[in-house]
Amino acid sequence: KHTGVAPTMLQPVTDPAASYDVNQRDVNVNMPEILVNVPPAQVSVAAPIINVPETVVRVNIPENRPTVRTVERDADGRILTITERSED
Repeated sequence: KHTGVAPTMLQPVTDPAASYDVNQRDVNVNMPEILVNVPPAQVSVAAPIINVPETVVRVNIPENRPTVRTVERDADGRILTITERSED
């Protein structure tokens, strides 16, 4: 009767060995290691020199004229109006 398992896989079950080496290891030492040596990139990019034309800024500041403030109060001392005028 066929079990679906290959007969070579069933061989250890039907005919077990007298003893087994627990520390037995199968190591394939014939596998070559793949070594890739990539040298570091030697890239040097000089900083660009950018010449920007000079910017002229003109600022108009009005003359500093003295300002006179006049405060008008009522009989109780409360502020009614504040008048500001520039002296020429």
